[in-house]
Amino acid sequence: MTSAQVTVLRAAWICPIAGPPIPQGWVAVQDGRITGVGSDLRDAPPGSVRDLGQAAVMPALVNAHTH
Repeated sequence: MTSAQVTVLRAAWICPIAGPPIPQGWVAVQDGRITGVGSDLRDAPPGSVRDLGQAAVMPALVNAHTH
């Protein structure tokens, strides 16, 4: 069995649970789980990169509805 490919999500802000917000950061996701977080895309694992633009990614929140 082979593992699923890594998807790297880039965004204007990454807001991790245990740390300060990361401007222009990335989150790596594999098999539905976060496998890495960082600020320099050169440190991200190889995989397909999806640029989310000016979004803020908040892994701790699901279906956040804000105005």
